[in-house]
Amino acid sequence: MLVLPTDIDHIGGMDRNPPKYDFAKPQFPYGAVEAALAQVFGVKRPAEKAKLRAHIKHLQRLGLGGGAGKGARVRYTLAQASQWLLALLMSEIGIDQVISVQTIQKAWPQLLQRWFEQALDNDSRAGNPTWLTLRPKPMTGWAKGGAVEWIGVFRWKDLRSKKQPYTLLTKATEDEDAWLCTRNLTRLMLKFVRALGLEPKPEEK
Repeated sequence: MLVLPTDIDHIGGMDRNPPKYDFAKPQFPYGAVEAALAQVFGVKRPAEKAKLRAHIKHLQRLGLGGGAGKGARVRYTLAQASQWLLALLMSEIGIDQVISVQTIQKAWPQLLQRWFEQALDNDSRAGNPTWLTLRPKPMTGWAKGGAVEWIGVFRWKDLRSKKQPYTLLTKATEDEDAWLCTRNLTRLMLKFVRALGLEPKPEEK
């Protein structure tokens, strides 16, 4: 079961912050996306890069972020690249890639892309970052697979969205098997778009 927040329109004043980037424009060759992901996740050794490439190819076979292309002719959008980023992020906490893909495909059109756009808006850059939250249900034994019960975002300086992590913590307290994971999505996405060359790194400004 995947639960999505219903008050996303109230989080962070998104109407006042139009997206800074075109998430739908095909502009990145595969190699550029892979290199950017390697930079974000600190992948440097050849064996690590090969493992990262295998993860991405598996995500493509599962239908996430578009299929594999030939050479530089295929260009990927920032939305597709961000979907791979999120799936790899979910893999860091042990979520099976099949579950990650199902979660992203279900939530991306109506919510996830808006959250990733919000992570780069003026409010996020001005010191009120967007935080990603996940409440995974880890695998219990061999007969029961893992799942993602909740995926959402919040901002600490928004009183309405600030309630979200406390609500999740309350639920986690009630359920001794519950997990609550958070990540600074703004910091992650800023690092990603800089690695993709969409804006200069801080030391280059």
